[in-house]
Amino acid sequence: MARRAGFSLGTKLILGTVLLIAAAVSSSAWYSLSTLDDLARSSGDARRADLEKAIHRESELLARNAAASAASLLASNDYTRLEETARRLVDENTSAVWIALLEDSGAVAAASAAAPGKQGVRFDDELGKKIATAPAGTVESMTDPANPSRLLLGAPVFLADSSGNEVRVGGVRLSFDRSEMDIAKQKTIAEGRARARESAERQLIFAAVLLVVGVLLGGWQAVRISRPLRALSAQARHIASGDFGQRVAVDRRDEIGELGESFNSMAASLALLVKEVGVKAALEREMEVARSIQGLMTPPPEVVTAGDFRLIGRCEMASACGGDWWSYRHLPDGRVLVVVGDVTGHGMPSAMIAATGRGAVESLAFVDPAAITPQLALQAIDRAIRDVGGTSLQMTCFAMTLSPSGSVDFANAGHTFPYVLCDTRGANPGIEVLPVRSNPLGSSRPLIAEGQYQLGGGDFIILTSDGLTDRVSREGTRFGEKRLRKTLIEEASRGTQDVQALCARIVSEVNTFGGAEPADDDITLVVLQYNGVATRGSSRQRRSTGKRGATV
Repeated sequence: MARRAGFSLGTKLILGTVLLIAAAVSSSAWYSLSTLDDLARSSGDARRADLEKAIHRESELLARNAAASAASLLASNDYTRLEETARRLVDENTSAVWIALLEDSGAVAAASAAAPGKQGVRFDDELGKKIATAPAGTVESMTDPANPSRLLLGAPVFLADSSGNEVRVGGVRLSFDRSEMDIAKQKTIAEGRARARESAERQLIFAAVLLVVGVLLGGWQAVRISRPLRALSAQARHIASGDFGQRVAVDRRDEIGELGESFNSMAASLALLVKEVGVKAALEREMEVARSIQGLMTPPPEVVTAGDFRLIGRCEMASACGGDWWSYRHLPDGRVLVVVGDVTGHGMPSAMIAATGRGAVESLAFVDPAAITPQLALQAIDRAIRDVGGTSLQMTCFAMTLSPSGSVDFANAGHTFPYVLCDTRGANPGIEVLPVRSNPLGSSRPLIAEGQYQLGGGDFIILTSDGLTDRVSREGTRFGEKRLRKTLIEEASRGTQDVQALCARIVSEVNTFGGAEPADDDITLVVLQYNGVATRGSSRQRRSTGKRGATV
């Protein structure tokens, strides 16, 4: 690979270091200056706020003192002493601009020299209205509209009468100068900015020193880093070309040395990984072929007509390959053989046992059709899977032959019980089971139980594997036999006569119940309907099931 033109790593490292230091120092200086300026403003605001609070306290105290001093004088209308009291209060408080003592009617009784209203004048403003209605001990305040640097305060004046009741005898108004607050704020801000300028000058000197050190340090690091990185780049090109035998010389004990060791380890790991990926790809291709073959072994999910019988089946695997299977065969004598099997577990081993079982059923094509019975089919499957897997994997299996007369001979080896929907064309539809119990095929104590049943016209047989009723919802609840029976009874009460619709309804109920939760077991469902005419027995007699057991 040709080397692209451009700046060397050393040059980039030096420039990057210089720019980084310059940016860091600049940002630090800007941040420091802005912070100091903000601190100066904050200090000024805090100083102003403190002074304002102090002024408020002082002015309110002056208003209360003035009210206390003038209470008895206002009650006795002693105007001479009121004038002296107003002048004295202003003289004793340098921040007080003027004081006015008011009669109960609101007119000025006495005032200091700078007061805007003299004796007899009324203050008709918002503060005057507040004073007129304020309770004893209250001090009202507002900014002077004529001079924002001044604060107007007012307080009602009360005096206890002979009965001890507080009686309003007048009021007090005063103007307080608070201009020193703004002066103190501006002084604090100016002092803070002066300190900020001094700090900026010191930071500029420090930045210049850092830049020089950064250039020297960047050049030294550039030389130390670029040389081993060129060796790592060459190793990367070897790996990219598929040459995993090259190694990098590691003579450092820092991160670059660790990187070199990682490159060497990666080259060895990639060699193994490439080999494993090839093996895995081959296995995946083989699994896909196995899945395709197993799909071909199971009848397609379409309605099949075999004489007086219509049937449809679904088989869904929990993994790429599974242990569920089903098969049917239309025998030359008019009977139909149906077999459903479920190998324990799922995956490739179960799929191999399932294929062996289905192969055993296919081998019955060479047997006299008249001699084929459900028991014979299960015995053939048992013998075949024992030859392949011994007793390590077992299979539950249900087999039945259906004659044109509606007679059903069946055998069960540990499989779930099939259901029968009866009299779906009549006024009293019902649901029954074919309950014969036995052990799975391939077990140490094989037992095949047999039975007989007589179908009526329109009756359905529903066969499932245990994966259907064991389907689990997100909450961890099983679908169960109860929900399956409820679905079948609802369909029977509707008078359904379509195997495809019945099969779709069951599948929909199970999928809706399971939701997005993945199935943890293979699921098989086969629905079969008899459309012929029963040749023997009444409806009640047809439903009497004979049972007998036979050892393999």
